[in-house]
Amino acid sequence: MTNRGRCTHQLYWSTEGFPTFCQRDRLRAISNTKGTDSSQSPKPTCPVFKLRALRTELMPGKTLEMVLEGSSSTPQVVKEQLLCHAVVGSKAGKAPIMQMDVTCEFVDPVLQVSSREITFWVEKLPSDILSLQHKPLSLKNLSSLLLSVVLALDQPFLVCDAARQPLPADVQVSRTFPQ
Repeated sequence: MTNRGRCTHQLYWSTEGFPTFCQRDRLRAISNTKGTDSSQSPKPTCPVFKLRALRTELMPGKTLEMVLEGSSSTPQVVKEQLLCHAVVGSKAGKAPIMQMDVTCEFVDPVLQVSSREITFWVEKLPSDILSLQHKPLSLKNLSSLLLSVVLALDQPFLVCDAARQPLPADVQVSRTFPQ
């Protein structure tokens, strides 16, 4: 956002239909919908989208980078309107200067897993030496977007690379799957 005027602007952002300082309490919003008709979407108590830097001062000729964040724990299409009010120069009171419609479709990721359970069985005699056992695990992204997955295992299990070499225990394994 760039101030192309000659006066300093004090900018204030909000979301249409929501209080200016709304706490993002999703658990309360979800628990209040129990016992209601599932065909009706409950009105959210807080906006899904949030701008970082809700209030800021923008000097003439200066540019400000802003970040719009949004998240949803359920797949849905969300439409909200962001409003910007400003105090321009030394004038008293805020005036609306801009509005922005934001629409986002949150999708449900679909990950195909080769096996829901991997079972290891070992019968060991006191004289036996245990060797590593390997079981393959295949993951395939079936959704239309990139998907990031973190796989974490407890001891004595390890994540190995394609050459069946254990990865260091302190390495967090993360993989992004293209569509």
